[in-house]
Amino acid sequence: MRTGGSIPIVADFAAKGIPTIVTGFTLPDDPIHAPNESIWERGLQLGYASGHEMLTAPAALRDQ
Repeated sequence: MRTGGSIPIVADFAAKGIPTIVTGFTLPDDPIHAPNESIWERGLQLGYASGHEMLTAPAALRDQ
């Protein structure tokens, strides 16, 4: 499901020519933007795994 808001610093990065990827790994039951705002550990695990894949997958393609 695609959801999200704006992150003002992305425009600053773009103005300086810095490529940026914005992702989110919250789950439907995460209490984001609540008085006790938090993210479940599973969301952090998904974010780590995705970041790792984005950095290592291109190298694997190069080596084929």
